[in-house]
Amino acid sequence: MTLALKSDLLVGAVLVEVLRQHPEIKLDGDFVDAVIKMGEALCEKFPREAEKVIKPVV
Repeated sequence: MTLALKSDLLVGAVLVEVLRQHPEIKLDGDFVDAVIKMGEALCEKFPREAEKVIKPVV
């Protein structure tokens, strides 16, 4: 199990949720670029897949 976030999946999920809640909205390029930038910044806060992640003991 890894805690790494996938930027493209995160961005897609955010955009899908915005469109789900507001189907009438037209997303311009600046908005999409801002979501991509936010997704990349958020993913940098999580470990990369190659980094070892300690699994919690259940």
